[in-house]
Amino acid sequence: MLATLLLLHGDNMDAVYFWSALLIALVPIAVFAIIGVLAVRGYFHRGAPDGGGEPPPPSAGGRWRVIPRHH
Repeated sequence: MLATLLLLHGDNMDAVYFWSALLIALVPIAVFAIIGVLAVRGYFHRGAPDGGGEPPPPSAGGRWRVIPRHH
């Protein structure tokens, strides 16, 4: 691999090291930024803030009663 880089770039290996270091630094930053943007957009664009759906059925021996909401 190093021999191929030397053949392509000759003695100008400083540029190869610079661009590879830049790529190594920017790729993870870009990936985490994209994941963060998608997560924030998903959070703010969700349809029902409480998860939606019907409430669970009441349990047989529980002390709490489920009171359905009417929209």
